[in-house]
Amino acid sequence: MAYVIAATFLIGLIAALSSFYFFDFVVRELHDEQSLLWEKSGRPWGFFWAPDGWRRSGYFNRLASIRARGRCIFSWLFSTPGWSSPEARQKLKKFRIAILVMLITFITSSVLIVLRAPTYA
Repeated sequence: MAYVIAATFLIGLIAALSSFYFFDFVVRELHDEQSLLWEKSGRPWGFFWAPDGWRRSGYFNRLASIRARGRCIFSWLFSTPGWSSPEARQKLKKFRIAILVMLITFITSSVLIVLRAPTYA
């Protein structure tokens, strides 16, 4: 049972990292191709990607970017932006699938851990 829990958790972790990669691709495309929309969106950064000069941006700008990233994640989970290229749309589809797999595997591994917990009755 422990191997099943570990495997389920590992699949979820891989799915989470994959979703970060797909999200970063779309944010980078937004930055490179639609810079005015990127700024209007709050200048979101990716999980592994940040724009040039981010070290000089200051603490509060970084916090604003993290909040903007959260808004983009939530909105892109349920809608595809009109500015996105066909390749970005494919990445968004994979992003959504990876998020779904991550949620299913983390919930499954949590349930398995609870079911495996010893009872003291």
